[in-house]
Amino acid sequence: QNGEETYFKIKKTTKMKKIMDAYAQRKGINRTSVRFLLDGDRITDDDTPKTLEIEDQDQIDCVLEQTGGC
Repeated sequence: QNGEETYFKIKKTTKMKKIMDAYAQRKGINRTSVRFLLDGDRITDDDTPKTLEIEDQDQIDCVLEQTGGC
């Protein structure tokens, strides 16, 4: 949000749901109102840093969920 950065130190086997829930709680936002992306691809609850091949200093983006269209 707004260019802020939040850091987490996690194990390679930690499910991303735990991280995404913790982020939403820290920021005081509803977890269903945002999506988490790694290199433009959506991260799922069951993903882990190992399955995503995340390395130190990789960045995960958090963006507002958009519904609807033109």
